[in-house]
Amino acid sequence: MTMRIFCLFLFLVCAAPALLGQNYYVAVIKGKVYYENKLLKKRDKIKMKGMLKFTSAQDFIKVSGPGGLYRLDPEMAIKNGSEFFVAIKEELFPRIRPMSTSEQGNIVVTLDNHYFNQRGYSTTFLDRTYLSIPPPEIGIDEEFGFLHETKKGLIYKTASITDKMLAVQEKDFSKALKANLKKTAIVLVRDKSRWLELISNKDSIAQIINSVDHYSWDQPNAVSVPTLIRTETGETIEVKPEEPLPHPAQILDYMGPPTFVDRKKMAKDLRFHLKLCKAPDIETFLIDYEYEDYIFETYGYLRDYPDINMILREDLKLTSQHDGLADPVIIEPLDDSN
Repeated sequence: MTMRIFCLFLFLVCAAPALLGQNYYVAVIKGKVYYENKLLKKRDKIKMKGMLKFTSAQDFIKVSGPGGLYRLDPEMAIKNGSEFFVAIKEELFPRIRPMSTSEQGNIVVTLDNHYFNQRGYSTTFLDRTYLSIPPPEIGIDEEFGFLHETKKGLIYKTASITDKMLAVQEKDFSKALKANLKKTAIVLVRDKSRWLELISNKDSIAQIINSVDHYSWDQPNAVSVPTLIRTETGETIEVKPEEPLPHPAQILDYMGPPTFVDRKKMAKDLRFHLKLCKAPDIETFLIDYEYEDYIFETYGYLRDYPDINMILREDLKLTSQHDGLADPVIIEPLDDSN
């Protein structure tokens, strides 16, 4: 019995420094939250002791450290008047989490009337992002561009193509964002002189909507229907109408006002959290350790998921559980040019 008590005492003595030495760092804050009577801010350190104070039931923090990202909120608190107190203890940071069941290596991208799958959403991009879907083939005198609708009218900017991929760059949106950007149409311009004439002195995309083509998988080809005319002699003749002049441009997709993030700053921030949690791969970092939520809460909704994947692979040197498996299934947009 004495030996068992001694072994237990020895274990506690050895384990205590490890438990007390585990530190967590504030990653996300909502509201006013105090630790040991000090108002918390991002990157502040929380030790495995002490007390948190929340000033309202809606406040919460997320902390980053061994085992990933953890949310602490008033639901686990003791209420005292209008304040909520949480004692920091090991039970708040469970090491066992559900295993990832994500199948990110087999994502299916679906499109309908939105060629690039942007769908008019306001999303976050790196300072230079390439849309993951290759644009359609164009002629020598044709180009892609962004038609911005702002409170000061329409602004057009020619888009850049690199290695047959369309780039979304902060410089192509900066003027429009300063003019209170409402929405953007991604366009394929077939006749630039007629296009610029069409959009000149216009206030909204709605004013040109009937003068352009619109991308659709099932877009029908225009058909000229002949007219039958009966002459004075009773003879019936067929009169073919003149072919209408093709529209100068086609709207491929829509975007809401975007946000742009500096890739180097984002990579530096994620590297800080990766060192704390020591995730072995992309899925563990994003899903099991919940840093995907952190990315969206901190930087906004990166709709183009390859942006995050690129940073994790190239800058943080993480690999995926799916590496070496079958290639992901991607549905390519149909060619409606014929």
